[in-house]
Amino acid sequence: MNDLLSSKGVIFIHADYRAISQFKLICDEIFGQENLVNELIWAYRTAGNSKEFWARKHDNILFYQKSDKRKFNLIKEKSYHLKKYDYGDHYEEFYDDEKGMWYSFVNPVDVWTDIYPLKSTNNERVYYPTQKPEALLKKIIEACTDEGDLVADFFCGSGTTCAVAEKLNRRWLGVDLGRYAIHTTRKRLLEIENSKSLTEEGRKYGKMVRPFEILNLGKYERQFWQVKAFGKKDEKQALYEYLAFILKLYGAEPIAGSSHIHGKKGNALVYIGAVDAPVTIQEVTDALKDTKDMGQKELHILGWEWEMGLNDAIQEVAKQMAVRLKLRIIPMDAIDPQASGKGDVKFFELAYFKTEIETKGLKAKVKLEDFVIPHTDLIRPDVKESIKKWSDWIDYWAVDFEFQNDTFNNGWTSYRTKQERKLRMVADHEYSKPGTYKVFIKIIDIFGIDTSQVYEIKVK
Repeated sequence: MNDLLSSKGVIFIHADYRAISQFKLICDEIFGQENLVNELIWAYRTAGNSKEFWARKHDNILFYQKSDKRKFNLIKEKSYHLKKYDYGDHYEEFYDDEKGMWYSFVNPVDVWTDIYPLKSTNNERVYYPTQKPEALLKKIIEACTDEGDLVADFFCGSGTTCAVAEKLNRRWLGVDLGRYAIHTTRKRLLEIENSKSLTEEGRKYGKMVRPFEILNLGKYERQFWQVKAFGKKDEKQALYEYLAFILKLYGAEPIAGSSHIHGKKGNALVYIGAVDAPVTIQEVTDALKDTKDMGQKELHILGWEWEMGLNDAIQEVAKQMAVRLKLRIIPMDAIDPQASGKGDVKFFELAYFKTEIETKGLKAKVKLEDFVIPHTDLIRPDVKESIKKWSDWIDYWAVDFEFQNDTFNNGWTSYRTKQERKLRMVADHEYSKPGTYKVFIKIIDIFGIDTSQVYEIKVK
């Protein structure tokens, strides 16, 4: 992050009492002790006290600069008092009818007591564990950037930084390893029009989000992890260690004798897809043939990515070979040392969906007919109990009616919000001229995992 900062750049690091001392030592080494501008105290009042120590009611925010070229916008703050004082020409005083108090504008200090943590009833809350109030990010962003400047959050979580930067007309970049964080941020930005304004109290923001892209490092991130985890060994040794690592996470044992079978878990054979390529229909077909030749009845395919439309096509092949086939996703948690070290990695089964596409003249209509998570054995019982029909698994779906084999564009979307839990099940579109078009359908389930399919249609 230090390398990405411009000469005028600044960085804010938030921590609580348990981590602040270690963070400060590390940041002094990275940014230079002389570049520490402030250690800010965010003090707040929340429920809960202790009889054994003073209640912990503040967090720390370290404020570092890249150099002394940084900008700082001095934004005066309100200071309230019960009666009017005669400050002469030094301070102008104002009366707040709603609070029944006098106030003046003063220079800000490094202890912030005017920003409250989000309550469970706050409309701003998106129910993400580490969500921060927008007021906190507004204070930081306005102080150190101007309109048009770039704001980046490399642990974007609930998307507060991105949303606030958007409302304040800054360019923004959000990064997170978690699928659910990215999905939460996406929905939050799509709903931003109906969220509160940061400049006009009591009013909605009232603007649609500017166009943005969701980019995935995909194989490059995994390739970096592979080198970091297993070192720069020869190709055969690196592959062996990669397969052994994934098999161990999955609770399977390695077996030899087949190029298309890597291990066994219980009565099921296991095949593992490559780090840097999607699992193809041909790969699965070859593994199915080997499974049948070995006299086995069940095959598990583990993959990071999948060839488009693989699930529907390959299940028919598996039925013909009398092999029970499970396609499971290798989650990004696998490359997280904390999650993999604890064994807290779940390989969810690849979902699939059914649609009906109708065309009439220049109009096209996509209707969702089914969404299937084949086996739900890894899903928590309380989640399964909340599912009453197949569409309850879906949190968001979108259609790009004119897919160009490059970037997916959310031409049509439907998603659940706190206020509106129903999804529209039919997407429609009218083309400008006759022709052959590709329709890209993307579904994101309640776990933040996406399932996609591309269809080709003709309109006359």
